Amino acid sequence: MKDFVGRTALPELTMQRVILHLFFVICLPDFVTKVDFDWAIEEKAKKKKQDFTKIKFFTYDKGECV
Repeated sequence: MKDFVGRTALPELTMQRVILHLFFVICLPDFVTKVDFDWAIEEKAKKKKQDFTKIKFFTYDKGECV
């Protein structure tokens, strides 16, 4: 397989979709709590009439930074 400039490209990797889980993460300020998050989701669900049940609030520890 060649890429657009004629170089030999690597073969495509095949992977079952079930194995790969992607998370889209939005950093929130420290003052936003779970209560604030739940309130915002509830209000948005009322206005937009959409399902927001897959949106989760969680903390992520990045570990030590340099």
